[in-house]
Amino acid sequence: MSQFEFTLDEENHQVVATTQIDKDSSPIKDAIIKELFTQSSVANCYLLDNLVADCVVLYNQKLTELASSEPVEFSSPIAERRHAKAKVIVSPDAMSAKVELSGAYGGEPLTANQILRAVTKQGVTMGIDKAAVEKLALEGKDSKPGQIIVAQIASGQQPVKGDDSFFEAQTKNARDRILQPQEVNESGKVDMRDLGELISVKPGDALVRRHLPTHGKPGFTVKGDALSAIPGELLDFELGEGTEISAQDENLLVAVNAGLPYITENGARVDDVLELKGVDISTGHIDFDGGVIVNGNVAEGMRLKAKGNVTINGFVENAYLEVDGDVTVLSGIIGRKIENDNITEDTEFSCQIKASGVVCSKYIQYARISTLKDVQFSSQISHSFIKAKSVVGGTEKSPIGKIISGCFQVEQFLACATIGAPASTALHITLYPNYQTDVTKKQAVFKRLKDKAHELELLRSNWLKLKERGISEEKNTQIATRYKERELKVKKLKRAYLLLEKKIQQKVKEVYVYASRTMFSHIYIHCGELNKLTTGEHANSRVKIIDRKFIRQ
Repeated sequence: MSQFEFTLDEENHQVVATTQIDKDSSPIKDAIIKELFTQSSVANCYLLDNLVADCVVLYNQKLTELASSEPVEFSSPIAERRHAKAKVIVSPDAMSAKVELSGAYGGEPLTANQILRAVTKQGVTMGIDKAAVEKLALEGKDSKPGQIIVAQIASGQQPVKGDDSFFEAQTKNARDRILQPQEVNESGKVDMRDLGELISVKPGDALVRRHLPTHGKPGFTVKGDALSAIPGELLDFELGEGTEISAQDENLLVAVNAGLPYITENGARVDDVLELKGVDISTGHIDFDGGVIVNGNVAEGMRLKAKGNVTINGFVENAYLEVDGDVTVLSGIIGRKIENDNITEDTEFSCQIKASGVVCSKYIQYARISTLKDVQFSSQISHSFIKAKSVVGGTEKSPIGKIISGCFQVEQFLACATIGAPASTALHITLYPNYQTDVTKKQAVFKRLKDKAHELELLRSNWLKLKERGISEEKNTQIATRYKERELKVKKLKRAYLLLEKKIQQKVKEVYVYASRTMFSHIYIHCGELNKLTTGEHANSRVKIIDRKFIRQ
C-alpha cells in the first residue's frame, strides 16, 4: 500500500495528500485515506469527503495508466483548514439572542471581540452579556474541531407593569387597640388595660386614601427596539354604606354618617352603631342589623347577634355571639372549664363565637370560635377549639403571645411567640382542613374525565369505521357535532382537574406553624394523611411541608 503524506498549504488553507505510484502499488479505497489522515499531524483539519472520493478515483486511474516501472508523483487536496465560526440566533420575539459556536478545524478560535462583532453585525445591540461572551470565547478556545457550543449572550427586558393603585386606611379600628397597647405611662410601664379611646368616626372623617398607580418601566428587545411601559390600573373605591368620595379630593374616601368604621380591601363602610353599657338580663338578648359597641361585658347565658362589626370593651363570658363582621373583645373570651382537656371538633363549650370577619381578643380560654377570616390575640389561647383562616398572636411578621392547648383548624398558618408548654398539654393543629375534601373532589373529577375520554375515543373509532363504509353528509355532520360537544366536556373536566391539582399543591406548599420564641414537644400537627409529633424544645421554629414531609426550619 502506498504511503501518503499530508501537507497543509498555508496560502490556500488546503491539505494535500501526496504519494508515489509504482508497479507495486495497489488500488485504494476512501477508508484507507481517511484512516491515514486521522493519524496525521493535520488530523484537526476538516476532511472533505467529496475531495477524498476524487482523490481515490484519480489515484486508481493513474495506477491503471502507469506505463513504466518508474514511480509517479501523485498529489490531491482532501481537506481544508477552517477557522471557528459563530452563528447568531435571535429569538422570534427578539427578546433573546444566542451564539452557536463551531470549533475550529486546524484554524484560529474566535476571540471575544470577534464574537461581539458577529453579534452586532446581526443587529443585536442591547442587553449583551459581555461576561457570557468572554466565557464562550474561552470554551471555544479549548473546544474540539467542529464541536458546537451554544450560549445565550443577550437578553431583552420585558416592560414592567406599573403598580396598581392601592388603598391606605386613614383610621384605625378597634382591633388595633388590642394588638398595639398605648405608650409608656409616668411610672415607666405599659398599662395593658389602657387601650386608648374607642375608634369611631363622624361625618367628613377620612377613611381610606387611594394612591395613584405608577407608570411602569419600559423594556427593550435585543435589537434595540423600545417596548412601551404598561401603566398600573386605577382601581375604583369600594363605596360601602355611610361613605362617599371627598368633594375636594377624588382619591379620599370619607364618612357620611357617624358610626363604627370597617375597612375593606378597596374601601370602607360605616356601620350604624348600637351602643350598650353591657349585655345582660337588663338588656336581654341582642339582635341588631348593624354594628354594636358594648362598653362593658357580655354576661353568662346571653346571646348577641349583629350584621356589622362588634366591639366589646370588657369580657365575653359563657355567651353566644353570631356576627356578620369583625368581633373585637378588648379584655378576653372565657368559657366554663370542661372535664376533658383532649379537645376535639365535637367538644361542647359554654362560650361560642361565630363570625364572618376577624375575631380579635386579648386572650381566649375554654371557648369555641369559628370564623371565615383570622383569629388574632395578644396574650394567650388555651383549652379552646378554633377554626379560622389563620391564628396569629399579634401579626404574622411580629408574633407575640402563646398558645398552650386546644384544637385548631387553620387554612393557612398558625403563628405566635410560644406554642405548647413544658408540661405536655393536648394541642392539635390541623393545617388545610379541607385537604381530604379537595382530594376527593379531584379523584371524582379524574374518574369522570377518564370515563368521558373513553366515551370520546369510542365515538371517534366508530365514526372512522362508518366513514370507511360510506356515510351521508347529514349523518357525518350529526356525529361531528356530537363529537365536538363531548370533546368540549372532556376539556372542561381536564381544566377542572388541573385547577384542583394546582390548588391542592399550592395550599400544601403555603401552610405552616411558627413559634418565634419556643415550640415545645408533644404538639400534634396534621395535614391530610401527613402527621407530625414535635419532640424537644426549639427556638424560633417553623414547621412546613416540603416534598410531602413535615420539615422543621
